[in-house]
Amino acid sequence: MEERRKTKANKQKCVELNKQVKKRCNKAEEHWTNTQCEKIEDNDVTNSKIMHQKIREVTNGKVSAKIGCLRSRDGDILMEKKDTLYRWSEYITELYRDGRGPPPIISNEDEGRHILVS
Repeated sequence: MEERRKTKANKQKCVELNKQVKKRCNKAEEHWTNTQCEKIEDNDVTNSKIMHQKIREVTNGKVSAKIGCLRSRDGDILMEKKDTLYRWSEYITELYRDGRGPPPIISNEDEGRHILVS
């Protein structure tokens, strides 16, 4: 890092040193992640509490957002907006499809006798 600070005048050397620093950082991060994953796998069977703590450490306590995908009737994933809108309309019509037939006709003729007020 100090070498990098000293070589600010020489741009080409500075770029090369930046690449080296980034490579080392990436390797160190990958090594750390691999060791954490090994610890998680070791604790999977023996101690689930420690396993979940390690998972929280690795993910920084954040749960990744789940991306819901919409599938067609055939099981294909729909990506385009037009296709997803069509599938939603298709799904809603399936939900509200009424297969009972027409409603019965109710006549008001059979009301019975009128009540007499006395």
